[in-house]
Amino acid sequence: MKRMVIITCLFAALISCRKEANTLDSGTITGQDPRMCMCCGGWFIVIRDTTWRFDQVPSDCTIDFATATYPMNVKLEWKKKDTVCLGDEIKVIRMVTD
Repeated sequence: MKRMVIITCLFAALISCRKEANTLDSGTITGQDPRMCMCCGGWFIVIRDTTWRFDQVPSDCTIDFATATYPMNVKLEWKKKDTVCLGDEIKVIRMVTD
């Protein structure tokens, strides 16, 4: 009985990990925002044919933006920022290379 419970738990964990990976959106970071304005800066990213901009990288992100070459394909979890300046800002919650 214990063996069956352990196998079921392991199977459920594997399925949930795959499901979580599928919820990440595909995006392409096209480069840095070179504009010099109060609301500018960060990086441009294309998600589902729309260009967005993010200015902060999640603390657990392992991508080295100092040496990155663009365009760079990534998978990410994101949401629109609550307070926007130019209207194209997003908050990246999680990001990994594709």
